[in-house]
Amino acid sequence: MTKLRTDGIITQDPQVISKTCELFYKHLYKSNLSTEAMEIFFNSLSNIKTISDNNKAICDSPITILDIEEAINKMKLNKSPGNDGLTSEFYKLFSKDLSCFLHKVYIESIDNNKLPPSLTQGLITLIPKPQKDILSIENWRPISLLNNDYKIIAMCLAKKLKCALNDIIDETQSGFMTGKHITNNIRLVIDILDYSDLITDNSFILFLDFYKAFDSIEHEFMFRALDIFGFGNIFKESIQTLYADANSSIKLPFGTTKRFDINRGIWQGCPLSAFLFLLPMQLLSIHFKNSSVVGLSIAGRVLSITQLADDTTLF
Repeated sequence: MTKLRTDGIITQDPQVISKTCELFYKHLYKSNLSTEAMEIFFNSLSNIKTISDNNKAICDSPITILDIEEAINKMKLNKSPGNDGLTSEFYKLFSKDLSCFLHKVYIESIDNNKLPPSLTQGLITLIPKPQKDILSIENWRPISLLNNDYKIIAMCLAKKLKCALNDIIDETQSGFMTGKHITNNIRLVIDILDYSDLITDNSFILFLDFYKAFDSIEHEFMFRALDIFGFGNIFKESIQTLYADANSSIKLPFGTTKRFDINRGIWQGCPLSAFLFLLPMQLLSIHFKNSSVVGLSIAGRVLSITQLADDTTLF
């Protein structure tokens, strides 16, 4: 990013660009939660599936040295590190020694609900969205470069969470779910369009696009979602620990901005993010299915919603 439109004026001034980026993302990641609205939403829900007792026990089980070694082994090579500069290659080279050390750090952090400061720091790099006006800051996607010691604990927790998702996520969600593909949703929409030509009932298809979907998830809402889906306190507190005191700065061609707090949003670049994001999306699906919208009845089955992560289609 070497130039940006701010207040209707195109600027190449590094200080102006830096300040504009800092203020935009500082505002984006500032919590805007209405506790009253959240309570009304959760009280309106019914027919909520919860995770099995076995998966609850798996999620609540302590992180082991073996978990850490497996996470390090699965780390991809030639990836940009966080701001500490320690690469995945470094962790792989010293895996045995570091696993024991990291295990002590993670267990103590979860017990105290507080990570070491270096694990809470992200470095956001901005990627232009294809075929968008890149002079507008809204058309850049923030990808967080996270320190690998943070990503390792996130990978350990993601492995646990992934095991439980099949208990609670509907088959109408194709995003980030094993065995699902984008073509499932495309084929379904095409079939419904073909079917609509054969019936006389009035019907519609509505496609929803969420503004800054990952970046607008309220942390407290996400933690409540863990409660309502039946996750135990130990796992929930582990997730809360990862998001406590989170902060970031933005990497630009001429330096980095000042640090700012991350009080909402799910870090794009975190191994946990995709799976955590499915929880509020599933609550949206439940809320819609509990509404007065009838949906489309085909061969005795009612279809009202499909999702590919945040890409939501209503019938």
